[in-house]
Amino acid sequence: MDRTLLHEGGAFEVASAALWLFTSAYAVLGQVPDRRLAGWLAGLFNVFFLRELDFHDWWFDPGLLHVKVLTGAAPLWQKAVSLGAMVGILAVVFAVGWLGIGRFVRALRARDTPAWLLLVAMGCAATSSQLDGLGRTLEPYGIQIDAAV
Repeated sequence: MDRTLLHEGGAFEVASAALWLFTSAYAVLGQVPDRRLAGWLAGLFNVFFLRELDFHDWWFDPGLLHVKVLTGAAPLWQKAVSLGAMVGILAVVFAVGWLGIGRFVRALRARDTPAWLLLVAMGCAATSSQLDGLGRTLEPYGIQIDAAV
């Protein structure tokens, strides 16, 4: 496969970001029946959109969402901005979970295909997140992962 498709800023990353933005607009424009949940879902999709664009690394080193900002020698304003972003993201995730978990579990029990597809997608996202940078994560423990993997 062509490496230009897969590198940072490549076609897959751009397409993924565009799809997150589209999904956010879809939620905002009334396609989610529960209007309370729709705004929070749009916020969550916007977080995913910004994450795909590596927004967390735009502002300062080591990055907006790194705990090192809070525990290190960063200026107080950077700590405040990082903490605010972290609390905001947690609020969005909590609100979506709080407002949507009951409906989601009912849909899973009813064997609703979109609910099951969402569960599979969340599992794939969690697995992908853990595998991304696995070599860097395991290197301090003497475990080397070939970059081709």
